[in-house]
Amino acid sequence: MAIISGKGRVGKTTTAVNLAAAVRQLGLQNLLCDLDPQGGASFAVGVDASALRPERTNSGVIQGAAKPHKAKVGAGEGFAVLASPAQMGPAYEASRDREILAALSASSAEAVIIDSPPGFGALPQTAVTVANRALICATPEPLAVRGWSRASACCRRSVQRESWPASRDDDRAETGIDSGPTGRG
Repeated sequence: MAIISGKGRVGKTTTAVNLAAAVRQLGLQNLLCDLDPQGGASFAVGVDASALRPERTNSGVIQGAAKPHKAKVGAGEGFAVLASPAQMGPAYEASRDREILAALSASSAEAVIIDSPPGFGALPQTAVTVANRALICATPEPLAVRGWSRASACCRRSVQRESWPASRDDDRAETGIDSGPTGRG
């Protein structure tokens, strides 16, 4: 599940970390993938990404310097983290969906929670592309409606890019958003 939003400070990282903890309480093995270069999810579960070698982070996996199973860091029994590096590098600027998908697919986790950075750039789109669900975080205010519309469009673009079937009914069921008569959100 990808956690996305058009802006920061809406609870994406808190939601991702708490979902990962809830999944663990259900007895499932899970992986928290911290795609946000700020590394808040890694920090929240006690992983000091600044102390990790680059190949022990998701950046190392994306660049091909590490195998996914060797980059994961344990954060308790049944709970692993694919940490965000302390510094944002070229891997983030030219995010590659296939490498991230391979990293997550190689995981033995029963659930994968992806914390993405704010906005609708390459990393959030990658998160949506590799996930089978997206949770859009927003604050309860009028301008958040615009953000929901843009987030829905991001999800649709990612799905269409991968040639996955998506219809208006699928949008409404999966995102809780009715794209309206124009289909543009």
